[in-house]
Amino acid sequence: MPVLKTKVINYIELFVILLVLSAGVYLVSCGVMSAVGWDACWPHPLR
Repeated sequence: MPVLKTKVINYIELFVILLVLSAGVYLVSCGVMSAVGWDACWPHPLR
């Protein structure tokens, strides 16, 4: 049973890490694109 529990926790941590990474990549690409001049992001972080 403890092996299964740690595996579930690892899956949850992996999901959270992927979520944070994708959010960071989205924000960075938003900033780069708005700096270049494209209004590609709908919820604009800088306005």
